[in-house]
Amino acid sequence: MRIILLKDVKKIGRQGDVKEVSDGYARNFLLPAGLGKPATEELVRAAQDKDRKSGEEAKRRLKALETAAKRIYEFQLPAGKNGHLYAGLKKSEILAKIEQGDATLKNLRLDEYSPIKNAGEHEITLEIHSVGKAKTKVIVTASK
Repeated sequence: MRIILLKDVKKIGRQGDVKEVSDGYARNFLLPAGLGKPATEELVRAAQDKDRKSGEEAKRRLKALETAAKRIYEFQLPAGKNGHLYAGLKKSEILAKIEQGDATLKNLRLDEYSPIKNAGEHEITLEIHSVGKAKTKVIVTASK
Protein backbone atom coordinates (compact mmCIF):
# COMPACT_ATOMS: atom_id res chain seq x y z
CA MET A 1 0.00 0.00 0.00
CA ARG A 2 1.28 3.47 -0.88
CA ILE A 3 0.96 6.03 1.87
CA ILE A 4 1.93 9.63 2.50
CA LEU A 5 3.54 10.16 5.89
CA LEU A 6 1.93 12.90 7.97
CA LYS A 7 4.72 12.78 10.57
CA ASP A 8 8.29 11.47 10.72
CA VAL A 9 8.27 7.70 11.27
CA LYS A 10 11.44 5.97 12.42
CA LYS A 11 12.93 3.62 9.79
CA ILE A 12 10.18 4.52 7.29
CA GLY A 13 10.58 8.15 6.28
CA ARG A 14 10.01 11.81 6.93
CA GLN A 15 6.86 13.88 6.88
CA GLY A 16 5.53 14.28 3.33
CA ASP A 17 7.34 11.23 1.91
CA VAL A 18 5.39 8.82 -0.28
CA LYS A 19 6.29 5.28 0.76
CA GLU A 20 5.27 1.74 -0.08
CA VAL A 21 4.50 -0.26 3.09
CA SER A 22 2.75 -3.53 3.76
CA ASP A 23 -1.04 -3.40 3.94
CA GLY A 24 -1.12 -4.68 7.52
CA TYR A 25 1.43 -2.15 8.77
CA ALA A 26 -0.53 0.68 7.18
CA ARG A 27 -3.99 -0.51 8.37
CA ASN A 28 -2.95 -1.55 11.87
CA PHE A 29 -0.37 1.07 12.81
CA LEU A 30 0.17 4.05 10.51
CA LEU A 31 -3.43 4.94 9.68
CA PRO A 32 -4.96 4.56 13.20
CA ALA A 33 -2.07 6.46 14.79
CA GLY A 34 -2.51 9.34 12.35
CA LEU A 35 1.00 8.90 10.98
CA GLY A 36 -0.02 8.42 7.35
CA LYS A 37 -2.79 8.63 4.75
CA PRO A 38 -3.44 6.43 1.72
CA ALA A 39 -1.63 8.02 -1.23
CA THR A 40 -4.16 9.34 -3.72
CA GLU A 41 -3.03 11.01 -6.91
CA GLU A 42 -4.06 14.42 -5.55
CA LEU A 43 -2.17 13.97 -2.28
CA VAL A 44 0.96 12.75 -4.10
CA ARG A 45 0.89 15.82 -6.35
CA ALA A 46 0.50 18.09 -3.31
CA ALA A 47 3.43 16.36 -1.56
CA GLN A 48 5.62 16.82 -4.65
CA ASP A 49 4.74 20.53 -4.82
CA LYS A 50 5.60 20.92 -1.15
CA ASP A 51 8.97 19.14 -1.69
CA ARG A 52 9.74 21.41 -4.62
CA LYS A 53 8.90 24.54 -2.60
CA SER A 54 10.97 23.39 0.38
CA GLY A 55 13.89 22.71 -1.98
CA GLU A 56 13.64 26.25 -3.33
CA GLU A 57 13.48 27.61 0.24
CA ALA A 58 16.59 25.58 1.17
CA LYS A 59 18.48 27.04 -1.81
CA ARG A 60 17.45 30.55 -0.81
CA ARG A 61 18.54 29.97 2.80
CA LEU A 62 21.87 28.44 1.68
CA LYS A 63 22.57 31.49 -0.46
CA ALA A 64 21.79 33.77 2.53
CA LEU A 65 24.09 31.65 4.72
CA GLU A 66 26.94 31.94 2.23
CA THR A 67 26.41 35.70 1.98
CA ALA A 68 26.46 36.03 5.77
CA ALA A 69 29.65 33.95 5.94
CA LYS A 70 31.46 36.28 3.55
CA ARG A 71 31.04 39.18 5.94
CA ILE A 72 33.40 39.91 8.82
CA TYR A 73 31.69 40.70 12.11
CA GLU A 74 33.34 43.13 14.49
CA PHE A 75 32.73 43.53 18.21
CA GLN A 76 34.25 46.02 20.60
CA LEU A 77 34.28 44.79 24.20
CA PRO A 78 35.98 45.92 27.43
CA ALA A 79 39.22 44.06 28.10
CA GLY A 80 42.26 44.07 30.33
CA LYS A 81 45.75 45.20 29.33
CA ASN A 82 46.70 41.83 27.82
CA GLY A 83 43.56 41.60 25.65
CA HIS A 84 41.63 39.22 27.90
CA LEU A 85 37.94 40.18 27.81
CA TYR A 86 36.15 40.95 31.06
CA ALA A 87 33.09 39.06 29.78
CA GLY A 88 33.30 36.47 27.00
CA LEU A 89 31.55 37.06 23.68
CA LYS A 90 28.45 34.90 23.87
CA LYS A 91 26.79 32.89 21.15
CA SER A 92 23.59 34.95 21.45
CA GLU A 93 25.45 38.22 20.81
CA ILE A 94 27.05 36.87 17.64
CA LEU A 95 23.78 35.37 16.37
CA ALA A 96 21.91 38.63 17.02
CA LYS A 97 24.42 40.58 14.92
CA ILE A 98 24.39 38.03 12.08
CA GLU A 99 20.59 37.67 11.96
CA GLN A 100 20.09 41.44 12.11
CA GLY A 101 18.18 42.45 9.00
CA ASP A 102 18.06 38.99 7.37
CA ALA A 103 14.88 37.00 8.06
CA THR A 104 16.03 34.02 5.95
CA LEU A 105 18.68 33.19 8.55
CA LYS A 106 16.20 31.95 11.14
CA ASN A 107 17.24 28.76 12.97
CA LEU A 108 20.90 29.73 12.58
CA ARG A 109 23.31 27.99 14.97
CA LEU A 110 26.98 28.25 15.76
CA ASP A 111 28.59 24.84 15.42
CA GLU A 112 30.84 23.74 18.34
CA TYR A 113 31.08 27.23 19.83
CA SER A 114 32.58 28.23 23.14
CA PRO A 115 32.60 31.88 24.33
CA ILE A 116 35.42 34.02 22.95
CA LYS A 117 37.51 35.36 25.82
CA ASN A 118 40.41 37.09 24.06
CA ALA A 119 40.62 40.02 21.67
CA GLY A 120 41.68 39.20 18.12
CA GLU A 121 40.44 37.42 15.03
CA HIS A 122 38.44 34.21 15.48
CA GLU A 123 36.86 31.80 13.00
CA ILE A 124 33.40 30.38 13.71
CA THR A 125 31.16 27.94 11.87
CA LEU A 126 27.59 28.94 11.07
CA GLU A 127 25.01 26.22 10.51
CA ILE A 128 21.40 26.06 9.40
CA HIS A 129 19.98 22.61 10.07
CA SER A 130 19.50 20.52 6.90
CA VAL A 131 20.75 23.40 4.71
CA GLY A 132 24.48 23.65 5.29
CA LYS A 133 27.48 25.06 7.13
CA ALA A 134 29.81 27.97 6.43
CA LYS A 135 32.81 29.53 8.17
CA THR A 136 33.09 33.24 8.93
CA LYS A 137 35.38 35.56 10.87
CA VAL A 138 34.69 37.48 14.04
CA ILE A 139 37.06 40.26 15.06
CA VAL A 140 37.03 41.30 18.70
CA THR A 141 38.76 44.52 19.60
CA ALA A 142 39.51 45.59 23.16
CA SER A 143 38.05 48.83 24.45
CA LYS A 144 39.04 50.58 27.65
